Amino acid sequence: MATDPGTIDFLLDQLGRRRGAYSTKRMFGEYCLYREANPVAFVCDDVLFLKDTPAGRAVIEAATPLQFGPPYPGAKLYLRLAPDLWDDGEWLARVLDATADALPAPKPRKAPRRPPTSPAGDVPPEKATSRKTSKPRTTPRAPKPAR
Repeated sequence: MATDPGTIDFLLDQLGRRRGAYSTKRMFGEYCLYREANPVAFVCDDVLFLKDTPAGRAVIEAATPLQFGPPYPGAKLYLRLAPDLWDDGEWLARVLDATADALPAPKPRKAPRRPPTSPAGDVPPEKATSRKTSKPRTTPRAPKPAR
């Protein structure tokens, strides 16, 4: 069962869309929740699965018992927050902020490799034609052996 887009709207409203710090991206029918381009949680089957950090655990434990579960089959365990815990937007933002602050910064992406170009920005002459051109032979070819 995929996550309902209305669930994502509710979650982002609870986190305060006006701050703009949180965003989601649809992935395989489910969603990934980001804080300033850093993935913090998944929303799968209308349940929030936070990355497990000591800071996030501390905020959750102060309000409710910890629950763990995998967001999808074969995944590691994440902190599980059912939608009934999302009603207090300030508390939810504290949990997500504490988790995001404890995570390492995302690694910068490598720039894609591009073929070298001439200073004018043109394609190098050897790449300009699609046909192979051969150089004239300077030595005669050896005869093929008879079969």
